[in-house]
Amino acid sequence: QYVVSDHNLFKNKPEIKHIVFHDITNMACPGVGRYWSEIKNDPKYQHYEFTQQYKSVNSGPYLGIGYLKKIS
Repeated sequence: QYVVSDHNLFKNKPEIKHIVFHDITNMACPGVGRYWSEIKNDPKYQHYEFTQQYKSVNSGPYLGIGYLKKIS
């Protein structure tokens, strides 16, 4: 999964304080949603989700932004 390898590239860098994921509710990218569900509950982060859908998106959940902020 690319989302896991991308996260692993940045998670231990002390200068990186914020990590943003896209497609956290996208049915076409189920691995992103699964990983987001796991990582958002990690106590090292505060998390925020932006999952409101456009009215024109009526064939299922798509899009979604997940934001992690490292807790010092």
